[in-house]
Amino acid sequence: GARGDMLIEIDAIVERLLLDLEQRGLLQDTLVILSSDNGAQRIPAEQRAGHFANGDFRGDKGTIFEGGHRVPLIIKWGQQAFGTSSHPQGTVISALVGVQDLFATLAELVGVRLPADQGRDSVSLLPVLMGKATTARDQMVHEADAPEDNALDGGIEGRHFAYRSGSWKLVFNGTQSPVGLYDLALDPYEKSNLVGQPQQADRVATMKLALEKALASERTAPVVDPNSTPPSPTVSLSASPTSVAAGTAADLTWS
Repeated sequence: GARGDMLIEIDAIVERLLLDLEQRGLLQDTLVILSSDNGAQRIPAEQRAGHFANGDFRGDKGTIFEGGHRVPLIIKWGQQAFGTSSHPQGTVISALVGVQDLFATLAELVGVRLPADQGRDSVSLLPVLMGKATTARDQMVHEADAPEDNALDGGIEGRHFAYRSGSWKLVFNGTQSPVGLYDLALDPYEKSNLVGQPQQADRVATMKLALEKALASERTAPVVDPNSTPPSPTVSLSASPTSVAAGTAADLTWS
């Protein structure tokens, strides 16, 4: 079907790009990032055929559960692209990441200090990628447009939020009342709702307050001291000085 064709087309395009970079001798000087903006849809016909786009994760595109937010993030770079990471090729890093974090990551990569009004929810992952840290953030706000589960939130319409703190995830309904608490380290498929357990009352209250603070704040990323020394660039990006024919793009090289 059309969706299957689309996935095959993406694979084919990525392969052509990588092969072209290799043929031009640029693959080792290139940073390639592949991700998705949200989880996949659950299509009944596909599931009947044995294809579960989000695996066993609960929810799908547009929901506050992991099936709506947990997506692949694949980063590939050549030895010459930037420095030497201590991670061997093919390493899987278990760190909390948002796609918005790529903004601060690329800024640090080229040594740009972001103004206070830019990248306000973006945290650089470069220390994680270089093997100098195990995580860049331990908190994150999720948002979804659709009601999640009538049994969970009573079908309340409106924006739905969830707050991550370490491995813990607190899910809110459309009126921002806590309705679900999950320890994703032990329960990644969000099957055991712990929100009503008395021993979790303090955690729920703390995370609820943290969400309210985050939503009311101007930024959730750490504030950078404007008087601090700008980050040293791991790479510098410059356009090739060769002439460019009309209608073509200039080659960009890492130096």
